[in-house]
Amino acid sequence: MELITLLSWSATLVVLLSFTLDGKKLRWVNMGGALLWMLWGILIGEGAVIFLNLCIVGIHVVKLKQLSKETR
Repeated sequence: MELITLLSWSATLVVLLSFTLDGKKLRWVNMGGALLWMLWGILIGEGAVIFLNLCIVGIHVVKLKQLSKETR
């Protein structure tokens, strides 16, 4: 199996795993999956995939900051 294919399957599994979690854990794991998908997009030169996952990471960062403020 090629490394690029292994990366895409790894990203898929991480995103799927994230949906079995709740709260901050979901956001952290899903953000990890989005970062893997972003890396995949960079490696294949797919701008739409890079943009989408960059936005997803940004949303998770904002939401995690909001959740941190709420739990103080």
